[in-house]
Amino acid sequence: MTFENLQAKRGSGLYVIDRFEGKWAVVAGDGGEVFNLPKDLLPDTAREGDVVRILVQVDPEETMARRERIRSLLKFDK
Repeated sequence: MTFENLQAKRGSGLYVIDRFEGKWAVVAGDGGEVFNLPKDLLPDTAREGDVVRILVQVDPEETMARRERIRSLLKFDK
């Protein structure tokens, strides 16, 4: 299961930092799901075994702003 699918189902949850692999933190949930999270999204104090709360939210204003930016870039003068 991907991180995106997991969060789409729940919105937030508690996870344990299992280990670090280079620039990634391997994070595990209580249901056995495991995924990689960019290490630089975690606090500098985060360590293996720490429990972290992960919250994913949609930002409607930023979504619209980026869509408008893309639309403006796609408009070509003929």
